[in-house]
Amino acid sequence: MKFVIMAAGANKNWNDYLGIPKHMIEVGGEPLIGRTARLLKENGIDDYIITCNNGCYAQFGQTFEPTRYDCEIDRFEETFLEEPVCFLYGDVFYTPEAMYTIVNMPTKDILFFGSEGEMFAIKIKNCEHFKKAKAHIKKLYLEGKINRCICWEIYRYLHNLPLDEHILTDDYIKILDGTDDIDFPWDYENFKERMSKLL
Repeated sequence: MKFVIMAAGANKNWNDYLGIPKHMIEVGGEPLIGRTARLLKENGIDDYIITCNNGCYAQFGQTFEPTRYDCEIDRFEETFLEEPVCFLYGDVFYTPEAMYTIVNMPTKDILFFGSEGEMFAIKIKNCEHFKKAKAHIKKLYLEGKINRCICWEIYRYLHNLPLDEHILTDDYIKILDGTDDIDFPWDYENFKERMSKLL
C-alpha cells in the first residue's frame, strides 16, 4: 500500500502565519510534516509521497505537485487511486499510537480514521468504490446540490447516510489520543502546550 501525505493547497485559513506554511510549524523542535514522515518510517513505511506546492517539503521525502483542484476532494489525486493507498492529512499532529493504528489496521474496502469531528486519514483498498463515490459527490457539488465537498461527504455517501448529517458508524476508527489537525493560527497556539505533553 502506498501512503500519501496531503500537504498541497492554498492554506487560506493559515494566512502565512509565522511566515511559513502550516505543515512546517515546529512541534517539539521538529516540523509537523517531518514528524509525519518520521512516524511513517518508524512503522516500516518508506514508500510515501508528499503532495505539495512547496519545494521545501522535498527534504522530507518524495514529492508530487498536484493538478489544479476544482474542489477540496480533488486532493485525493486520481494518480494514486490505481492501487491501494492511504491518504494522510499533512496538517495533522499524529501521536505514535495513532500512526501505528492507521498503518497496521487492515481493510478490505475503505476505512476512515479520525476524532468525533475531524478526519485524519483514509485507507483505501477498493479504489474503484472510492473513485465512484468521489465523482458522485463532486458532481453534486458542482451542480450546486450540496454546499460542501470534503471527505465527510464521501464517508456519508459510502455509508448511505444523509449528506448533511454528522453520524459516525461502527466501522469509523476513532482516534481520541491527542491526535488533532491544525487549521488556523489559534489552533497552533492553543495546541502547543497540549502537544508538548504528548511528545
